[in-house]
Amino acid sequence: MTDESSQDFERLLDFCSKNAIVIHPSIKPRKVYGAGLGIYTIDRVRAGAHLVQVPTKHVFTPDSIPESFIPNSLRKDLAVHAQLAAFFAFASKDDLEQYRPWLDTWPALHDFTDTMPIFYGEWAEYILLQLGRMKDEIHPRQNAKKRTSKRRKITLSGTFTIPPAHPTSSSLLAKMADKLVQHIKSVNKIMSHLNLIQDDLKLTKFLHAWCLVNTRCFYYFSPAASKLLKRGKLKSKPPSDPNEAMALCPFMDLFNHRAPSPSLDVFGSQAETSTSQSLPCKVQSTAAGFTVTTTSPTLANTEVLLSYGAHTNDTLWSEYGFLLPHATNTSDSICLDEIVSESMTSLHRTTLEDHGYLENYTLHNDGSICYRTEMASWLLVLGRQKWAKVVAEGLDPEDSCTTPNGKERHEEYLHKWLNKVTHAAEQNIKVLNQLAEEKLLQSFKTMSIVASSYLESDEDSLRLARQRRDMCLLRWEQIKSMASRGINKFKEENNQIRI
Repeated sequence: MTDESSQDFERLLDFCSKNAIVIHPSIKPRKVYGAGLGIYTIDRVRAGAHLVQVPTKHVFTPDSIPESFIPNSLRKDLAVHAQLAAFFAFASKDDLEQYRPWLDTWPALHDFTDTMPIFYGEWAEYILLQLGRMKDEIHPRQNAKKRTSKRRKITLSGTFTIPPAHPTSSSLLAKMADKLVQHIKSVNKIMSHLNLIQDDLKLTKFLHAWCLVNTRCFYYFSPAASKLLKRGKLKSKPPSDPNEAMALCPFMDLFNHRAPSPSLDVFGSQAETSTSQSLPCKVQSTAAGFTVTTTSPTLANTEVLLSYGAHTNDTLWSEYGFLLPHATNTSDSICLDEIVSESMTSLHRTTLEDHGYLENYTLHNDGSICYRTEMASWLLVLGRQKWAKVVAEGLDPEDSCTTPNGKERHEEYLHKWLNKVTHAAEQNIKVLNQLAEEKLLQSFKTMSIVASSYLESDEDSLRLARQRRDMCLLRWEQIKSMASRGINKFKEENNQIRI
């Protein structure tokens, strides 16, 4: 750790102490290789220990933003995420000075743009096109499709199709990119004096602040307001969109992520987990503020982690810029909608929709297939009328099947879908490994207004392109592993039947 980093940490701890933010004496910030900063134990910590307590008055919400910066009358037209990002990007030095020891521990812009897919390749181009920063006579989504139509593409809904990750292949990234564009446009309209879209420096500052808020926020609806709501003394309710209930918390934002513990409610079978690892800490919001509490004993020199939620690796990569190791993210899964749909006729899809079984087909980390996918397969075996009766009367599809070899046919469809996942993964891995240097740079190029701020040479750009390609390779390897686990489950079950 550099002297400068140590000083930043000490200033942060002093800031917390002066603002009545209570920090357990057995934890301390530390640099984490490949993950920025994290929180580590100095000594053994018992279960149920309060690691951090942030008073309500120091929880940063839109109410913390001075009206002189954004008048209250204009805030209804500006998303909470955009309000927070605008403040940290463009507030005066005087307004930000009181938070300086906290802000100095935040990551740099390139810590996000190096790894978050919306900032490279055709996604970066798509965002700039939407902002009118690039001229193109064709709509960007259509243009992306035109440019890639002659390339060999292997698509799989819910995953990243590389090369390239383009605006027609992933609704997950499309929604995120569109949200960013909308936030930029709304800030540019309400704070027109900034000339945000046309000013490279200001746009870059906003992108940085937007990523900071996106990756460091906590869900927050004032507990005091909740009590008033229950008593009928408050008309406003928690927003239906959780993105409108954002807060930032000093020191708490240094905790890194661990996937939550697996359960039978999530998986079709009991998922594997390691008992040697401490469980994620519990985050609680009360009228007094936020509290982080250990849920298991933690040894000295151990990183203490929170759970950001039961997120897939695709979500973690998109939102935060990292992938968890396959074995540790028991919440990981991929969507099979596109693959399952290829086996269905329009009548099949109508039947599924009428009974609430259309789409949301999932392959889990442990190789198990969700019940909805099982039922989609049974539709193809039983036929529409018999299948509809099974659903309406809550019958067991296998017991209701009178078709010869019905169970075997059912499993053949599931096996076929898993094989398609395997094929897609293998093809993407092959294409990625064969990318020539020029194509590698093109597919994984950095957003132009960002690249100029820290990429000094072609070697730097190539190094970064390779790093991004390696993340894509890792993700496809994980997807292939999920499918392999599922196929092995079929083999094990069949062997047990023979025995």
